[in-house]
Amino acid sequence: MMNATNEEHSFNIQKTIGVLGIVVLLAGSSLYASSLLNGPQPSYRDYDPEMAYFLNSLAPFKGAPYFYTDHPGTPVEMIGTTLLGIAYVFFPDPANFIRTYLEHPETFLNLAHGVITLLSVLCAIYFFLTALRTLQKPNVYLALSLALLFY
Repeated sequence: MMNATNEEHSFNIQKTIGVLGIVVLLAGSSLYASSLLNGPQPSYRDYDPEMAYFLNSLAPFKGAPYFYTDHPGTPVEMIGTTLLGIAYVFFPDPANFIRTYLEHPETFLNLAHGVITLLSVLCAIYFFLTALRTLQKPNVYLALSLALLFY
């Protein structure tokens, strides 16, 4: 088994950082293009399947239990309640918190989509680093290909 020199190891680290940088830039530009350039997308209370989860995520702020049960159900609503709870701490007018979100549900839905996208990108990066570490002969492009299969 041949030992890699410091120069080869340094080159592999630089290559890995470069590839991860490209992936992060692509994900960031995608988020920017979808959320900031297009602006908040309209939501349709009667037609949007996300609205049931959103409304159920608001239930604890009204002092009510979760009422909508469906797959994936409660875990999604608990995550939604957590996101709303974080926003509640920084909300300028807590008395109108529920009314504001009911009038503008796209704010919450865009935030939830951004968090899901961020977590997906982080999962793909973790998969990339894991695949790179476990390959017999480290190959950045193969590890990147495997990580992008995630999508």
